[in-house]
Amino acid sequence: MTIDILRGTNNNQGIFVEDNKLRFTVDEQNNSISIKESGRDAKLKKITICDISEQTIGIKMDAYGKEICNFLNNSTKNINKGSDALIYTDCVGDIYENTDILNKKFIIIADLKSNDPKGFDLQMKSTYAFTEYVKAIVNQFYPENDIADYKIIFVLFSSKRKPKSCTRRKNSRYGKIREQNGIKYLDCYAYGDKYKFHLKKIIEEYSV
Repeated sequence: MTIDILRGTNNNQGIFVEDNKLRFTVDEQNNSISIKESGRDAKLKKITICDISEQTIGIKMDAYGKEICNFLNNSTKNINKGSDALIYTDCVGDIYENTDILNKKFIIIADLKSNDPKGFDLQMKSTYAFTEYVKAIVNQFYPENDIADYKIIFVLFSSKRKPKSCTRRKNSRYGKIREQNGIKYLDCYAYGDKYKFHLKKIIEEYSV
């Protein structure tokens, strides 16, 4: 229900602009979304999140520049910088059958960082504030919605180091739950050809 409100249907426009520059393309064949980093100095250029259902909309928070909102003062520190990706997804379909997250709903706030991940927590805070604004819009204009059912998950994808435990634990790339500046996030490691992550595993690790 909320996904249709956000992305639109054949009969109605959605809340988010229908623009390929803004929206991530959901690869329906592979059930995935790829998040790319365009910075020239970025060592981590792309990660792919697998196990994405068709009931998903992903937003590139930096599609129109580094600022989230043109009405906010960019000189005011930290308030207007978004994360790389904001994804609303419903865990429906065959890929979620016989799992604990079937029919559950999530908002993924994700950021890609190479080496020093400085500032990601403040970007996540600004993006979270944006989701609260979106929620207010949905509640104000679409009384019949299920946006309150969506759980927020913060994920940092970083190439800062190769974890020593990679050879010992299959899922060690999913790292640990950490907290910084009030943000509880899953610290994931991407390196070499290890840039694919499974949403089911991200949710599982975040919920531990």
